[in-house]
Amino acid sequence: MNFKEKPGPKKNSKPVSLAEILFPVKRDLQQVEVYLSRWAESTSPAIRKMARAVFKKPGKLIRPGILLLAASHFGYKEKERITAAAAIEAIHTASLIHDDIIDGSSTRRGEKTIATVYGEKFSLLVGDFFFIRSITASVTAISPEITEYLTRATEKMIEGEAEELAHAFDFNLKEKTYW
Repeated sequence: MNFKEKPGPKKNSKPVSLAEILFPVKRDLQQVEVYLSRWAESTSPAIRKMARAVFKKPGKLIRPGILLLAASHFGYKEKERITAAAAIEAIHTASLIHDDIIDGSSTRRGEKTIATVYGEKFSLLVGDFFFIRSITASVTAISPEITEYLTRATEKMIEGEAEELAHAFDFNLKEKTYW
């Protein structure tokens, strides 16, 4: 590479698609989806029904895709990569379920939210189930360091959501507090 050239896309080049970025881990992402569907099947009938509904229309899997790309680069074993990626997606999914409850959202990804279909109490429990299942999976199949990162990130996410809720409609909110 000529280091005098400006980095970035060339003129007239098309942006890289998400599918192209995640192509190297496409097979692993499919395994993540299978892993998560197994979680949906290995639980109580009430949670199973809701979990199936959640995973019926999966998201773009950006977070697990990025994790898989990085983990592959650093030499993590397949089981650790898949489990960690599934845990990341489950944590993200749980946060979306809880966020839908807090925000009173009726749709997500073009479908009715779990809270709209099953009610807030049941959807809160299925969100909690995904949080706990992801932590359980990470403790049993992933290095302690990754488990610590997952739990700390989840803590910060929940704290942030609580602060957002605590300051809802606070029009005197200082910029520093917002950030």
